[in-house]
Amino acid sequence: MPSATFPETEILDKLLKESAEFRVFYESERGKISKPLYWVQDATLPEGIDFSASRHPRGYSMIHLREVPIATVDAASIAHELFHLILDTEGFPLLKARTHDWAQTATALASCPHDLLLDQRLISFGINIYEKYKRERDSTFIQLENRNDGPRDQIEELLWTVNYADHILHWELFCRPYEESDNFQLLFDEKNPEIASRGQELIRIIRETGYETPDKMTLLFKRAISFLGLRREIEMSIP
Repeated sequence: MPSATFPETEILDKLLKESAEFRVFYESERGKISKPLYWVQDATLPEGIDFSASRHPRGYSMIHLREVPIATVDAASIAHELFHLILDTEGFPLLKARTHDWAQTATALASCPHDLLLDQRLISFGINIYEKYKRERDSTFIQLENRNDGPRDQIEELLWTVNYADHILHWELFCRPYEESDNFQLLFDEKNPEIASRGQELIRIIRETGYETPDKMTLLFKRAISFLGLRREIEMSIP
């Protein structure tokens, strides 16, 4: 058992009392997480990340929190992390880098269809995840505006490709299909046309293959890893 843990009832008490949507989600879905779950305050989370789910080889899972207690506004983020663990229980595959250099790329590639699927489910519970997504997208747009150089190496180029596809697919999920007012895509396409073209092909693969079941996601990961040329760098596993 990890140290510095908090009781789940203490962590979630405010959310369950003040967010009806979170309470409905929690009562419906929490029981699907079969492994022991610990809630841990973790000041070492990377900058910009306030919540994260992790799995331990000994068979338990953890939700890492930058701050305790949790504010009601964080209901969508907490539900998001819990749903990652629910997907584990349902048998959805994960990706793992064979070396540390490719860890960020593996995480991004796995997160793209995982997040699309669980965000669709969260929307069905009436949980407002658009504001969280909009803040992240606005931050990414500012970074893109202020950067005039391209990726530094192959690893960063592939990471940009995956993140581009993820941004476009989420924009469609939460808002609307591509329009001229989608400034992020317009700016990215102008600055990085080759990466954008590759990202569009990855989007096509994701749409064509689907990700709604463990079998579909397994096939999707195989196709995406092959398309991106990452057979030696990334491997797939079942939680």
